[in-house]
Amino acid sequence: MYLSKGWHNEKTFENIAEGAARKSNKEFMKFLYVTLSSIAELETQYILSKEIGLTGGSEKVEQIIERERMLAMGLIRHLKNK
Repeated sequence: MYLSKGWHNEKTFENIAEGAARKSNKEFMKFLYVTLSSIAELETQYILSKEIGLTGGSEKVEQIIERERMLAMGLIRHLKNK
């Protein structure tokens, strides 16, 4: 995870890039599902950090996590309908 105009999960970008380089939509979709798992991991780390008091929470971070999830799910739906 790094800070650049908000929080982003590096794994998310890496998984999408690697999947996009694959030869088929089916392979790309596998990487998008891995991306969803990475987003879930990030969300879990964020929730735990709030629960143990490392952060007070941030609506912006929560919105970014949800936006990344929705983008990945949208790509999956798009590829399924091709």
